[in-house]
Amino acid sequence: MYCSFYYIVWIVLMSYIADAIMRTDPLNVYLISKLCEFYQLIVQHDDDTVVYNEFKHNILESYLCPLIFPQRTLYISEPDQEVDDSIVFKIQQDYRLLKHGLITISQFNATDILSVFPISSETLLSQIFNSNEKLCQVEEWQFVFSKVISNEIYNMRRNLLKGVSVEASGGGKSATSTSDISNVFQSRKEKVESIATKIVNDWEIGLISPGLRAGYALASLICFNPQMDNSNNNKSRSQALSEIKDFKTTRFYKLMANAIQDINLTDHWVIRLGIVTNWCSFFEKGLREVFYTAAERNESDDEVIKVLMEDLMKRLDDARFPFACQNIILALTGLCLSLKSLNVSSTQQYATTTLRHFLDYYFVDANLAVKRQYEHQHQDSSLITSDDVQFAVAMALGYLSTLIIMNEKLVQEVVDTLVTKLSEDKNSTTGWALFGAGYSLGTLLSYLASYPMKTSLMSSICSQTVSFLYDFISSTPQDNVGPTNSYLGVMIGLSNVDCDDEPETERIYQMALSDLKEFVENNGIIDESNKSRIAGSAWFVGFSRGKGLNEEIIEFLEKATKISGSRREMSEYHFHFSQSYSHVLQDILQVKQSSHNLSSFNAQVNSCARTLTTSGTSSSKRHTALITIGSLTGVDYFSLPYHARNRSFYFFSSASSAIITQVLDTLQNVAEFGSQTSSEMTMSDVKGGRLAIIILGQLMQVIERISEDTEMLVSDSAKSITSSTEPKDYSRLPSSSYLKSMFDRLVFISLESTIRLIY
Repeated sequence: MYCSFYYIVWIVLMSYIADAIMRTDPLNVYLISKLCEFYQLIVQHDDDTVVYNEFKHNILESYLCPLIFPQRTLYISEPDQEVDDSIVFKIQQDYRLLKHGLITISQFNATDILSVFPISSETLLSQIFNSNEKLCQVEEWQFVFSKVISNEIYNMRRNLLKGVSVEASGGGKSATSTSDISNVFQSRKEKVESIATKIVNDWEIGLISPGLRAGYALASLICFNPQMDNSNNNKSRSQALSEIKDFKTTRFYKLMANAIQDINLTDHWVIRLGIVTNWCSFFEKGLREVFYTAAERNESDDEVIKVLMEDLMKRLDDARFPFACQNIILALTGLCLSLKSLNVSSTQQYATTTLRHFLDYYFVDANLAVKRQYEHQHQDSSLITSDDVQFAVAMALGYLSTLIIMNEKLVQEVVDTLVTKLSEDKNSTTGWALFGAGYSLGTLLSYLASYPMKTSLMSSICSQTVSFLYDFISSTPQDNVGPTNSYLGVMIGLSNVDCDDEPETERIYQMALSDLKEFVENNGIIDESNKSRIAGSAWFVGFSRGKGLNEEIIEFLEKATKISGSRREMSEYHFHFSQSYSHVLQDILQVKQSSHNLSSFNAQVNSCARTLTTSGTSSSKRHTALITIGSLTGVDYFSLPYHARNRSFYFFSSASSAIITQVLDTLQNVAEFGSQTSSEMTMSDVKGGRLAIIILGQLMQVIERISEDTEMLVSDSAKSITSSTEPKDYSRLPSSSYLKSMFDRLVFISLESTIRLIY
């Protein structure tokens, strides 16, 4: 009906108007825009009649194409004349007409569009990318190419994912399918889940060596998952939950109380920085079940949260040892973060109250004078001023501020507080507090920079503070050395920022990249005072968001890792380079599984395994190898739970079964997993055992994140699990493919940019 109506309108009236407008020279842009609106109405009422198809084709050929390719009609009408396609399909130079033509033709289906476009995609793309007229800046191209490329992907996806039929014993059988890929991952997932379940159970009942309790407690924060533990007996689980009268009688609450007593953060600074994220994971999963039981008792979520917050605050008031005070502050921070993940409406209220409490009663200023806690009769000033407690407070200030971004006054106060802490004389405060303040401030700025609704004041705070950090980093004092310090904390925390969100950070990135290049060019020979700066540069360059994957960066980090590992004077800093290199290797394998990258990845895994299984290896090298294995498997130790970096899941989704088995077996052997009891204490490296257990726990989190993205699992697993003979790159596509040509063009631009950077 509608088509007939528009067709009649076109025949009776609009065709004459359109012909008259198209004969004018130059074309009237306003009238063309009105014609294009009419053409779009035609497309919206599609049907498959012969009359409509001819009608639509006439619109495309005679009225839309001249807006995009003005010469096409002239040469098409003379088929005997041989003319190069670059002339026939020369793009319209009046960008106003071009934009109207593109936005209108993008409403047609891909088949119709391709029928009037050049056969070779290069004919069109070469003009766009090579034009001095800035054709590529005409944004309307995106709508046309999106339609065409989506059509290509749709048509090829079945062949890409279904695998190849393999004839065997006279019968054909699909070698790889989506179900095969899922089964492979499922078996890997079940293995890690069984380890995770045993970690929590053994810690809960005390079936572990006393020296390993801290490691098991921390790993349990990540591994605890009530839904997983009871998934095989949903009926019994529902019955047990219905019988709970008070959440303080739940397993979740008992584990929380035990964790506060058992967790110790002295094993490694990476574990120390990641503890808030671990607490967040624990509360997020535990509270889901607690909220369910509360609902059965007609209690609101806020009632449960209020009781839990009051319980933790009372524990904080009653704490008499620094480690307990530290653990409770970090637990409260993780609890507030989990409320955001659980979409609790009162998250900002709880975060504000907690943050205000820490600022008023627990933060220590430059003279080691507590702001107001001397007025608080339950607090011991020597406890509060301890390095561990001040580290926890500094971490809490940064993390909690990400929950109250719109409270400009309080965020400004936190930023000023942390800046003041960093500006203090080194003798005024000890190392962990400065390290935590640097990391916390960097983390807050990373989140603030990407916040979509920040005000002009927030933007000003962000830019000014980043400028301060640039000056702070540029003038690193001679005594700011050692494997952990405020400078390193800033660089690690700030590495989560996207330079596109905050242009001021580009200066820091370029400075870090320059430092890294200089380190490689000088073969690691640098002043003692610059070692910490180079280590921070490795973190910032390797972990920066928004910079993309660059083969040159990977090469520099690979060389820097080898240099730091071979020079005795750099042994203390080798860990920093190995982490950054492992991270970029994991990232690049997500998109490009070249033979070199695969060999480098396998070499890193094998090197760590040899270090851990060779007798006589120093403890520091073993501990570095353990943390590095975590990075290679995709563990993200300390990013915000709701502001994580790009997920890197090559290890569990695509790595060979042999590599996965090697890693899991090595970690379990180092921890003597499954063999220790409360009366046994024969381990030669108890600290290494604790770290191995923590890494095993972190693998559970990697598995959970993969499970959240099934599309990623299928596409990534297909790369290596499939036995398909399909090429693993775009060479499978014909030369006329817009997807292939677009991809090749972007790769060329990337390589060209790299060459310019080098020279």
